[in-house]
Amino acid sequence: MRRLPRLAYSAALSLVGLCALPRLAYTALRTGKYRESFPYRVGWRLPDPLHTTGPVLWLHAVSVGETRAALPFARTWLAQNPNGQLVVSNVTETGHAEALRSLPEAARHCYLPFDFAWIVRRVVQRIRPDQVVLCEGDFWPNFLWEAKSLGADLTVINGKVSERSARRMAAFPYAADFLCGSVDTFCVQSDQMKERFLRIGVAEEDLHVTGNL
Repeated sequence: MRRLPRLAYSAALSLVGLCALPRLAYTALRTGKYRESFPYRVGWRLPDPLHTTGPVLWLHAVSVGETRAALPFARTWLAQNPNGQLVVSNVTETGHAEALRSLPEAARHCYLPFDFAWIVRRVVQRIRPDQVVLCEGDFWPNFLWEAKSLGADLTVINGKVSERSARRMAAFPYAADFLCGSVDTFCVQSDQMKERFLRIGVAEEDLHVTGNL
């Protein structure tokens, strides 16, 4: 990966974090909002390490809708990999609760940390996934780079991008490569979505129209 853009991204993210994280911590303490997820997202709490000789799939779904949409894929993978370990991460607390309810057989349930390199590196090294699957999208460069550095295959399922986002990213040719250039395979919802991903610079050979898996 290009070192300079990554350093610039991490520096900018750190500046934003210095401003935003104290407020989020205050909100969590005062109102209870984010109280469960905040310690995981800032790396104060980490998922337990995985110790297995079987394949490890890390499935990331932002919230409830993405989690439910990914259930058929997750259950099929578990059936096909009886010795495999499934890790499910979410961003929202409602998504996390849905994952706990609907996928109790997962080896780990966790929150995806904020995309600070030193945090995601610790989490990824504990899980050491063979494959990372993103449901619909939610591209966090440091997370993807760290997983890729350990040899993980990166896949998007149920991929989609809005017309507005496609127009914006197409105006900046390096945007798609920076955000999702580590991804190996995009399984997208429709021909329309394929056209949008093509427009923002994703290679056609990496795109597959599969509908919702």
